Amino acid sequence: MRSHVSWEKICFLLLAFVWATSDAFGEKEVPQGIIDQIAKVVDPLVDQKYLPGYYLAIYHNDNLILVRSRGFADDDTRLEPAGNTLYAISSLTAPLTAIATLHLIERSDLTLETKIREYLPEFNLSKVVIQNDAGVPITAVNQSITIRHLLTHTSGLTDLAVHSRSLVDTFRQRNLPKDKAPIVRSPDDLSQQVNRLANQPLKTQPGSSFAYSQGFDVLARLIEVVSGRPFSTYLKDEVLTPLGMSDTSFSVEQSKLRRLARLYSPLIRTIQIPGVPLRYQKANILPKSDKNFGQTKTIIRGGKGLISSPDDYGRLLSYLMNRGVGYPDILSSDSLALMLTDQIGANLGKNALVGDLGQNSANRVFSLSLEITVDEDGDFRDPTTYDYFSGGGEYNNQFWLDMNHRTYGVFMTQHYPARYSVVEEIDDIVDEYLNGS
Repeated sequence: MRSHVSWEKICFLLLAFVWATSDAFGEKEVPQGIIDQIAKVVDPLVDQKYLPGYYLAIYHNDNLILVRSRGFADDDTRLEPAGNTLYAISSLTAPLTAIATLHLIERSDLTLETKIREYLPEFNLSKVVIQNDAGVPITAVNQSITIRHLLTHTSGLTDLAVHSRSLVDTFRQRNLPKDKAPIVRSPDDLSQQVNRLANQPLKTQPGSSFAYSQGFDVLARLIEVVSGRPFSTYLKDEVLTPLGMSDTSFSVEQSKLRRLARLYSPLIRTIQIPGVPLRYQKANILPKSDKNFGQTKTIIRGGKGLISSPDDYGRLLSYLMNRGVGYPDILSSDSLALMLTDQIGANLGKNALVGDLGQNSANRVFSLSLEITVDEDGDFRDPTTYDYFSGGGEYNNQFWLDMNHRTYGVFMTQHYPARYSVVEEIDDIVDEYLNGS
């Protein structure tokens, strides 16, 4: 297991970027040319005032090889982004929920094929909305939702915050229950949220297609029912604490508030002003007294809600990179293998994500909670042809994990909604250097 506190890290973080050594790089520093290429990807986001600031950390063979930061995590307090800065990570919560789910499966009668309705009877669903050129008819559900469906976003459940307007209109026209409000207006109680989801018709037949949904919230509720413990407690006791993720939780302790980043949103100007205009403002989806989630507004979900730091999230990626070796016994090697191999391509094909996420998701499949980008000439059945695993959240946080090059990285900022993806370009830059070194 890598050391998370090193002399190099402490010193160079003060300078906002660091380059260290790793086995593949020999004893030489990361070349300035590589740093400059990465800077061209991320620095303009702050220099052109799209984001207030960012923090980027890249690891190779569990060594921190580069850290770069710019701007502020909170303009008001002049909080500089650092490895221990706290960010709302939204959908980056899901991989941790997946680990908790697999942990429970290994210690109970559950399996990936367990039908959700056996433990959550409200999911005795009977209707599904089928979208096609002829209209949007409602038909019968042809199979029950399983744990596997939820972990792979193939359950047919909706997330009306991200899905098409036509589906929302269909719910309205038919006077069906709907969850069309922003996240801060959704039910505070996890069981209420899951009940609301259970009262909606499905978007597609279970197992028939990939569609990003709130299925991980259902998994969190399943964990509560089966374990008899609140989801937040189970996650902390069985996953976060063993991984050493002491700064990751659904609420921020008073003593840590000074490290909490502020959440921002786009600022649309209607008049031209000289110079580079500010393109962001404080987000208005929170109570006025709060600068971010985790204060008076705490969201406990399986698919969002956690507050974490770049250093903490790096521990999760290290755990996955090393397939649990060097860490406490959380998951078996078989369960980790499921998280690190495609689980949907055999049924849905190499472009399984395109229908839901667009053409930018070509050559991508999905494991249990992780997107997998496959090389253009690769095969989703062959992990040696995977380019990288990745995930992103609606507050513009992103991570990637390249098992073949043994690199991973975290990009943290706070901007709602997410607009600026940097993972693919940075991974390409690092890969090109490693392949040529």
